[in-house]
Amino acid sequence: MRTGLIKLFLYSCAFLPLPLLHTLGAGTGWLLTLVPNRLRAITRINLERCFPELAAPGGDACFAAQPVANPGKTLLETGALWLRPAQQILDLVHEGRGTGRRRAG
Repeated sequence: MRTGLIKLFLYSCAFLPLPLLHTLGAGTGWLLTLVPNRLRAITRINLERCFPELAAPGGDACFAAQPVANPGKTLLETGALWLRPAQQILDLVHEGRGTGRRRAG
């Protein structure tokens, strides 16, 4: 049943417009900052180590929301990337940057 719900979720998201998926994904990530979870705890630890001034009272508590919002976007975009026709996905790419290596052939 769990797999069926995941598939239904991915199919439901697959054909929504990408800007809507980004908004919903960012909202999902923001909601994750409100409830205790592993991703939030790891993000907070990493931010405290990199930016100790933010851990002080009065530090920017919203700063942790951005790193958690991106996985929310990725989650909702997954269905679109897997289930939309390839050409439709390629049409979304505006710029691509490689590693500078060329493939043989």
